[in-house]
Amino acid sequence: MKLCIHSVIAKRRTFLWIIVTCFYSSALHAASQPLLWQVQDKDSRVRLYLFGSLHYGDEAFYPLPDAVLQAHRDSDVLAVELDIDALDGEKVRAALKQYGYYPSEKNLQTQLGEKMWKTLTQVSENLGGDAQQLKQFKPWLAAMQLTNMQLARSDYQQALGLDKYFLTASRDKKIILELESLDEQMQLFNQLSDAEQIEFLQVTLNEQGKAEESLKRLADAWYQGDEPTLNELVFSSFRQRKLGHRLYQFIFVERNKQMLQIIDTYMKKAQKIFLVVGIGHMLGEDGLVALLEAQGYQVTLVTGVTTEVNRGINAAVNTGRDD
Repeated sequence: MKLCIHSVIAKRRTFLWIIVTCFYSSALHAASQPLLWQVQDKDSRVRLYLFGSLHYGDEAFYPLPDAVLQAHRDSDVLAVELDIDALDGEKVRAALKQYGYYPSEKNLQTQLGEKMWKTLTQVSENLGGDAQQLKQFKPWLAAMQLTNMQLARSDYQQALGLDKYFLTASRDKKIILELESLDEQMQLFNQLSDAEQIEFLQVTLNEQGKAEESLKRLADAWYQGDEPTLNELVFSSFRQRKLGHRLYQFIFVERNKQMLQIIDTYMKKAQKIFLVVGIGHMLGEDGLVALLEAQGYQVTLVTGVTTEVNRGINAAVNTGRDD
């Protein structure tokens, strides 16, 4: 089982598709211009490129624009959330067991109750799976697995994701900097209480079958570099529930601050960085673009379409409002 919880990444007001997939589409057209920013220090030297990623993709995403490829070529370091190609299988299984599995005396069926377990069983069967295989999973991991199962039936592949593309292009040629560890990513949803995890799974079950249109809309916005639309599609879902506000805090706000600390340290060295993380981490008043500007760096859009008013969208998320 492949687990991808980068931002979440990530739909039509759908938590899990934003967090897990971070935006795909088979309805791509015209020349792409996904969002790319360059970051200059006080001496106007380019120290960093920011490129928003989709963790799954299809062949229509490629080739990438020349400006993106040139920025990657000009960089000494590739920074990613996690080097997925260097993961050790035994360590992944151990982390899943530690953070995503119930102890032997508990199981998902008893935690959910008869009605919700029946729904889970039906959804799993519709996706070609067996709910019995999810029985020791905590609710957050079961939700992830259901989403991965749906992705497996779609046109999108992790092998064609953008972080995967740049990891392959950089291997043995550039320094690869991981901004997070496997344990840190696994702990994300384990922070939720039992009740919150069950709510998270319920949202996933409710949204099954509704995600395809959302994925297409998000992918089109990414492909066109349409920052205003991406802001709305990514963050509006986090305003709808108290759980959404909590997820926003530790998926975006806390992780972005941690990423910024690592990036800032590297930018003080002589090496130029090409950073590829989920597109949601770039956007809004809590995104890396805004955080770097607040640190005094000059951030300039190279490709894509942006507008300053969309920085305010996250203010509504932080206050739990849905204006």
